[in-house]
Amino acid sequence: MAKGFFSKEQFRYDPDKDIYLCPADQVLSPRHFGKSRDNVKIDYVNRGACKTCNLRERCTRSFRRVSRLENEAVLDRMAERLAARPDILDRRRESVEHPFGTIKQWIYQGAFLMRRPANVRGEFSLTALAYNIKRAITLVGVAGMTAAARA
Repeated sequence: MAKGFFSKEQFRYDPDKDIYLCPADQVLSPRHFGKSRDNVKIDYVNRGACKTCNLRERCTRSFRRVSRLENEAVLDRMAERLAARPDILDRRRESVEHPFGTIKQWIYQGAFLMRRPANVRGEFSLTALAYNIKRAITLVGVAGMTAAARA
């Protein structure tokens, strides 16, 4: 609890009604939509309920606002899957981080040379293509690659 107030986890989200229920069982409805980077942030509030709430001293100084990202349901599902299988993150880390480390070592790709997302995507695509070709040659060999290209 920050500053002695209720944390966001103590508010229950109802996805069917798109509302939050506060610890005093008051409904917090979506009121403000803001955009930060690529995410839409939704603030849920109920000023009238906060004015007369008997838990106000433990919840807020003025009125309570609970924020939720537009795609937070996806993050919640991912957290549930991760909690069910905590070892999966280690396996993914092992399989994903090796190519990136190899790219940095083999191709000396420490930072992107291009700027702006479209240019960086293009640069990374070329780097990944070079990595994949180099890996294929290591695993299959040049003869295997040329045979596969002819087929």
